[in-house]
Amino acid sequence: MLPAILSNSANLFFNRFTKKDARCIRDAQRILLSNVFLNLILYYQGCVVDGNNTKFPATISYTIRGGLPLYTNLLVWTAGWRQMMRVWFSKGDQMARTFAVQMYLVGFSTVYLFPVGQGGWRDQVHGALAGLYFIYHGVMFKYLRTTTPFQIGFYVSFITFLVKLRQIRKLEDLYDFRTETNQNKNTTKRKMPVQIQNRLWWHELTLMLTENAMFISFLLGMTSSLKQLRRNY
Repeated sequence: MLPAILSNSANLFFNRFTKKDARCIRDAQRILLSNVFLNLILYYQGCVVDGNNTKFPATISYTIRGGLPLYTNLLVWTAGWRQMMRVWFSKGDQMARTFAVQMYLVGFSTVYLFPVGQGGWRDQVHGALAGLYFIYHGVMFKYLRTTTPFQIGFYVSFITFLVKLRQIRKLEDLYDFRTETNQNKNTTKRKMPVQIQNRLWWHELTLMLTENAMFISFLLGMTSSLKQLRRNY
């Protein structure tokens, strides 16, 4: 029943689109895309809690967990979501509006209430919320009618991300360390065989690339169906 309700909500939303709404989505797309690259630039310029002792490769959550990127991400990311909310609240039904607010709050909680690197149950909550946030993008595909190539790019990246994350977690458990932590770095990693360290580095690089690929695929696909709007756009 839920898929049918969701489908009806998504169809109602998209069929109400106007030229003004399409501009808001395009503006949101530009803002959120710029945020992806801004976070990386600020992090690797040393504008973080680590100073110049930055980590590469690193996940998005790790690069924005503190320092200037933490605040610029909040401002820019929220600015992008503001454009999205303008459309969702003007054209969406109650289900659409509730979903949009919930997705924003999940993303906010992931980064700001449970930032990565705290250790213990906090990192577990972070991981669960991050996973839920990624899944919500699949619902967004329905509302924006994202075309197949961009969905494929997202899901292939998502699956590869999960595989690499699982491989990293196995090495962390085996050698008793964490790749992303705010605490003093465990010396166990240095005791790993060189070939294992190299393998870990490639796992982390793939993780970083696929995570960014997920978001870029989603963001580029946000406007992929706007050309179908014949009557109002």
